[in-house]
Amino acid sequence: MRRILVSLTLCAAVANLGGCVLAYDGGVDGGDSSWSSSDSTSSSLAKAVRESLNGNPVTEAADITVYADHDRVKLTGSVHSTDVLEKAVQLALDTPGVAVVSCRIVVTH
Repeated sequence: MRRILVSLTLCAAVANLGGCVLAYDGGVDGGDSSWSSSDSTSSSLAKAVRESLNGNPVTEAADITVYADHDRVKLTGSVHSTDVLEKAVQLALDTPGVAVVSCRIVVTH
């Protein structure tokens, strides 16, 4: 948990520089080719995260795309504040079945 909070804080601090990448297991491949929601488990996980984001007033209007590969989730897109970015990552982490979140969200002003 401490590692997640430190990463999230660092992400929020550098978000104004153009984006952030979080990988909580330290070994998530950032390449898009490894991320797909083609199998039913991955598709269900991506859908669950999307529903969580859409159901929260902080993140419902955010421009975030969700990819899933087994128990890994990648969030991409852009948001208008670090509060939205932090909430999106937390909601993804709180989704049952998610073990790893890779965040490639750009904060714009």
